[in-house]
Amino acid sequence: MTSCAAADGPQFPSPSAIPLSRRFSGKRVGIVGMGKVGRAIAQRAVAFGCPVAYTDVRQMDDVGHRFVPELLTLVRESDILVLAAAADKAKGIINAAVLDALDRDGYLINIARGKLVVESDLVEALQRGAIAGTGLDVFVDEPNVPAELFAMDRVVLQAHRASATVESRKAMGEMVLAGLAQALAGERPEEGSLTTSCAGTCWSAANI
Repeated sequence: MTSCAAADGPQFPSPSAIPLSRRFSGKRVGIVGMGKVGRAIAQRAVAFGCPVAYTDVRQMDDVGHRFVPELLTLVRESDILVLAAAADKAKGIINAAVLDALDRDGYLINIARGKLVVESDLVEALQRGAIAGTGLDVFVDEPNVPAELFAMDRVVLQAHRASATVESRKAMGEMVLAGLAQALAGERPEEGSLTTSCAGTCWSAANI
């Protein structure tokens, strides 16, 4: 991971001054939420030779990856935990106990909703080295981000703008137009169109 603080360092540091990184290939990937985004993540993780397991409210019959009913069990068996759940009702499911289960070599990636993570527990876990690092695209009180995260060299922060690519925004516009055309024709817009989560669908297709 590239640190937030690294941006203030030399533009071309000596190679010997750059810490060793971790390879992604072969890492055990645990996915929380096997919807469209979760499935897109799994597809790409498999391409890197990563064993994939997931948890959700139920087992998906059309998903070949291993289903783990209990979140803590999934966390203990993962090197990288990726949050991709819809989070309509869930809140604070990633707390101190879960982060301790992830272990010192584990990474937390949240591209779902900020409220899934107890941010104070995450900050504390990072400060005491309970996990290896984290990558966050979402936060509890956007656009406000805990100040402690900016100073940590094992944290990657990204504004909540996963759909902000030319391809995705074009696809989102096309989906809206298609939905409008269907509605004006007296038809019910298809899934992934006007009445569904446009950004999530486009994000999984174009940005992972």
